[in-house]
Amino acid sequence: MIRAMKGRESDAPGAAPLLTVAVPTYNRAPYLDLCLSRIAVQLKGREDQVELIVANNCSTDGTDAVVEKHLAVGVPIRYLRHERNIGPDANFTACFRAARGKYVLIFSDDDVLLDRALETILEALEEEYGVVYLKSHPYLSDYIAERPKRQPPGRPPKLVRYDDTMEYVKRINVMFGFISGNVVNKSLVDGDLDIDGFVGTGLVHLSWTFSALFKARRNLYIDTLMLAAKAENTGFALCEVFGVNLNRIFDVFAGRGVDPRYFQAINRRILRNFFPGNIIKIRENPGGFSRGNHYDILHPVFKSYPCFWLATYPAIVLPVPLAKAWRKVCKKYFKIFRMI
Repeated sequence: MIRAMKGRESDAPGAAPLLTVAVPTYNRAPYLDLCLSRIAVQLKGREDQVELIVANNCSTDGTDAVVEKHLAVGVPIRYLRHERNIGPDANFTACFRAARGKYVLIFSDDDVLLDRALETILEALEEEYGVVYLKSHPYLSDYIAERPKRQPPGRPPKLVRYDDTMEYVKRINVMFGFISGNVVNKSLVDGDLDIDGFVGTGLVHLSWTFSALFKARRNLYIDTLMLAAKAENTGFALCEVFGVNLNRIFDVFAGRGVDPRYFQAINRRILRNFFPGNIIKIRENPGGFSRGNHYDILHPVFKSYPCFWLATYPAIVLPVPLAKAWRKVCKKYFKIFRMI
């Protein structure tokens, strides 16, 4: 039998686990099956420490059967099945609210937890952190074969602790937007934070991520591959999400007293390193990102940043071959002046 919570939280008894891994899903049954298989292997013997949630956003494929298969062999899944599709952000929020763990990892259904990752995460969480970032590698079809050869499995995990929040922000930067990569201390999230106000941004998870980040005394980067991230499997508007929406989120936290310099640092890195390469890719082939008028969207947000004009604007307006050449020049410039 499938244990379904029908869109509401259960009153599960017992002590709260250290970590909740919550998997929101919609019509990705084959990916979900692989995702749960890799989590289940690592979950054995750690059921008291880890809670596993699957939140089905009213899928019409074989998602129910996948969950039932794993439940039948004893995988302890709390199954949340919405009676209607509430959208991805609201489903992520439902996962976060349902989570009973002190720490919460919202894990995409098409990503894969690598061997021993769960063990490493739990050992890391023996110390107190606001956010723990998990290093990942992209994959298209075979997450094992596509693992970078310079980072073979079996190496001892490298934990990089940050007492300086600005240095941590610079290190993680736009990857705060990668939901599967951020383990968040739920106990540090402000109780008066209006999470629902972030729904629809495509970055709702930044509400709880930033809340914990800026309250924490220490944050952590696990500089060892922890997961494989499915590439080219999204469909959102790049510039709207990481330009307009992200800066609206920055404004919310600046209004709550967070130093705007943190957000300016993120914006500079996005303009130098993130937008140029992705915009060029979109111009060549839309892939997983929607096309749009990049200049009209980004100019009102970033016009006061010199690196918008130096790095991002040329990627928008130059012919693609010249844009690629100019990007190489900029990358060398930024490296020489230690701006990467």
